[in-house]
Amino acid sequence: MSSINDFVKPSSHILFVVGTNMLKSSIKLLEFKKHLESLSHHVETIQKKRSFIDESEIITFSNKNEIPNLIVCVGGGSVIDYAKALIFYNFKRKRKEFKFFAIPTTCGSGSESTEFAVIYNKGIKKSLVSKELKPDYVILEPKFLNEIPKQVLWSSISDSFSQSLESLWSKNASSQSISYSTKALTFLKSGISDVNK
Repeated sequence: MSSINDFVKPSSHILFVVGTNMLKSSIKLLEFKKHLESLSHHVETIQKKRSFIDESEIITFSNKNEIPNLIVCVGGGSVIDYAKALIFYNFKRKRKEFKFFAIPTTCGSGSESTEFAVIYNKGIKKSLVSKELKPDYVILEPKFLNEIPKQVLWSSISDSFSQSLESLWSKNASSQSISYSTKALTFLKSGISDVNK
């Protein structure tokens, strides 16, 4: 996680987006939060409380001219989508003025590498699409997988497996995507063996 250090100064304004449950239970996440706070005097923690994102619950900032220097989100796909929604509704026009870091804690959603976010409006699924939503940097920290509940881990593994098969069987598959899919399935096989130990 040292790459974040290059972008943080004591005066930096950081929006730190996390899931409430993970913030309560993850030692690794608490250590990382303390690390950010040791680098900057202005770390604003925003907690996403539910497993889905309702449009009415997205925070809108009263002074949108106060642009953060960094937005750092740590969590699964819905937490990353929540950070993207914060950007979409608050800072999209000022996107070049800050860096967006995504640190996924599950495997399979892929939200850390896309320009899309999924939210809900009165129970109806809605997609946000903008090139400004794609994170500038992605940090993959496998140790987070050791701290998530087994049910979430298995759901994440199943998601990765499904997406790998879909990519492999896609009519638009290329030699590169087939190579990636095959490697992913090999890694998943090895990972499942480790989880079962």
